[in-house]
Amino acid sequence: MTLLILIFCLLTAEAYWKRIERDFGRETANIAKLLATDFDATIRHVDGLLLNIASEYALLDKTRPDLPFQLHRMLKSHLPAGSSSIAFLGISDKNGMVIATSDIYPVPQTDISQSDTFRVQAQKPIHDTLYISEPHVGRLSKQQVILISRPLRSDTGDFGGVIAASYKLEDFIQLIGRLDVQDVGFVGMVGRDGVIRVRLVAGQLSYGSRIRVAGPLMSRIEHGEKEGSFLEESILDHKKRFGYFATSQVSPMITYVGYDYSYLQNEYYHVIILLGAFWIVFSIATFGALFLFQRIGRLTEQRKLALLEATAAERQTILARMHDSIGSSLTVLISHLDHATDWSGAKQKATQILTELRLLIDSVSDTAATLNVILASVRHRMASGLEHANLKLNWAVEELPNSPTLSAQCALHLRLILKQALTNVMQHAKARSVTVSATYDKTAKLVTISVTDDGCGFDTMSERGGHGIQNIRARAKKITLPTVVDFDSKPGKGTRVRIKIEWPEKN
Repeated sequence: MTLLILIFCLLTAEAYWKRIERDFGRETANIAKLLATDFDATIRHVDGLLLNIASEYALLDKTRPDLPFQLHRMLKSHLPAGSSSIAFLGISDKNGMVIATSDIYPVPQTDISQSDTFRVQAQKPIHDTLYISEPHVGRLSKQQVILISRPLRSDTGDFGGVIAASYKLEDFIQLIGRLDVQDVGFVGMVGRDGVIRVRLVAGQLSYGSRIRVAGPLMSRIEHGEKEGSFLEESILDHKKRFGYFATSQVSPMITYVGYDYSYLQNEYYHVIILLGAFWIVFSIATFGALFLFQRIGRLTEQRKLALLEATAAERQTILARMHDSIGSSLTVLISHLDHATDWSGAKQKATQILTELRLLIDSVSDTAATLNVILASVRHRMASGLEHANLKLNWAVEELPNSPTLSAQCALHLRLILKQALTNVMQHAKARSVTVSATYDKTAKLVTISVTDDGCGFDTMSERGGHGIQNIRARAKKITLPTVVDFDSKPGKGTRVRIKIEWPEKN
């Protein structure tokens, strides 16, 4: 049984681990896809704005002396009213000098020719490339921003400069905050150039990192994977993480969300500990129960053996009594026969001895007996003797409780009390009839057995020391249940012997 429970615990643990991976995988996938979708929506909006400005820029007369002012007005008109996400819009010429912004005029002389934003666009002038810079503090806005840029073309199609939107990093932070990923191991955005833009680890935000990421995940992305789960060690902090990535559909960015693998393992280990504790407790309980059952079995066997020994001893006592009682009675009868002239008296004496012998045999035969069995055996054994004595027997015995039972020795004492009472009626009462009745008072828990005759009666005071009465009372004291016997008799009024036994409902 313990082996089956162990197998069950192992299978449960394996199923739980698969469930952890499935649940955490689903959660990270949902967050990564949602983050990528929201990011794409933001980029599409900004990119559309940049394309509109680039189209208008291509139509402007670049020789106008008020070109910087015209550009300022154009940028300001395209900046959404009340925009909280875009710090400003700016245009640089083909040499990297800022010539116009949406919020400052005239613009301070600013050279951005060495910035990634300008160099990426200037190095590939024939391509219209959307570029998202690393987070940095803008030299004009003085805020943490990310520059989203596109190249500008002259009316001849030549590279004419760069149009950029200075996007507040705070907006990306709020975007991540709306996803409620504070309990997630990490969430972030990384460009296809391998440079991390924004990263949130266990609720701690970092950005602007120039640590380049590489490894199996980036290799999979380079080979065209758009999204999927991953399990690998980060080169940033050398922690193994499990999560999901999704690539942007409109920009060279990847969003990724994951948990520390140790977090998943700890969740799993908690269940392993609980299952292990359950198995240990179950094993201890099982072995304890087996030990208890074995102990109970041994005690039961010992009890049976003790009961058999007690029964054997009880029967030995009864056999010894048979030897003493029946033997002495037969000796007296034999000596009486040597001089007997009244053969009917001798026959009566022999019948009494035979009845007592049969009652003793009944007691030897029963290991335990109920009141109904005891009274039935007395009726059976005494019926012929009562008939020979010309006594009518009235039997008024109710159905008595079967529990508890009397031991063989106690049953013998009760049989002999009833035999003695009936024998007294046959020998001394000169009665015509005798009534044996038995009742059970459930409320008082009392059994009352009465032997009543219609004979001559006697003075109980003068017979108090009689041998028969003394024997009856002596035997009553040997019954294990509390038992008393009283005699009710007057000369000419008959006699009633009542045996009262306190009788509980159950053993």
